[in-house]
Amino acid sequence: MVDMAQEANGPGGQLLVDLGNSRVKWAWLAGRTLHRHGSMPWSDAVSAVFPATPRPRRVLYVPMTRQEGNRALEVAVRRRWRLRAEPCRAEAQRDGLANGYAEPARLGADRWSAMLAAWQRVRGAVCVIDAGTALTIDCVDAAGRHQAGYLHPGVAALRGGLATTTGVQAGVCNAPAPPRLHGRLDTTGCFEAALQLALAGLVQGAWRRFHVMEPRARLFLTGGDAAYLASHLNGLPIEMHPHLVLEGLAARVEAP
Repeated sequence: MVDMAQEANGPGGQLLVDLGNSRVKWAWLAGRTLHRHGSMPWSDAVSAVFPATPRPRRVLYVPMTRQEGNRALEVAVRRRWRLRAEPCRAEAQRDGLANGYAEPARLGADRWSAMLAAWQRVRGAVCVIDAGTALTIDCVDAAGRHQAGYLHPGVAALRGGLATTTGVQAGVCNAPAPPRLHGRLDTTGCFEAALQLALAGLVQGAWRRFHVMEPRARLFLTGGDAAYLASHLNGLPIEMHPHLVLEGLAARVEAP
């Protein structure tokens, strides 16, 4: 087994971090290979700064919208390793992929990284679904142009919103489950059935629209709730890629 300390202090010792809204994900980049993936809830990661992790040569991260989260990571990295954590934000274009936003920097860095990884995998039309705290859908045509984007609350956000506004506590199990034709005859069951139908319908509608324009497009799914969402998308040609955001970040590190 390769020693982690040797890996970290060698030429490939770069630590890549994806700051999600609820979890922090990371991986080591050695050459062109991502390995030793890890993740943990936000509070644990920031307080521990990746337990048992040796000193990296460099730390790069995909920032989140909340600036206090970015600052927390930067402070923790500086205190632990006396390094500057380097943010990688969305760009106007890279490697043939063109950002569709009028102000490219306003596109979420996680969405840009996931699209870049998908584009580099297929070099053709691709629809990228990231099922996290937010459910995002981004469509890239065969020429590498970002054609469409959708942003919707994810599973946990919808459940939390229901509890906040109505006091109804929805279910909390995100495990894949067979889709129901109707909800059980209780409040939680009715909400869960509606949640499944709403999210699946959004994905199916976005995919149908894009597939008419790009019939050879591929459909990538990533994110913490990917398995839950996939279980309600029967019939769609889903390809699961759990580390797309970190792969896209790695692609930017490797480029000169």
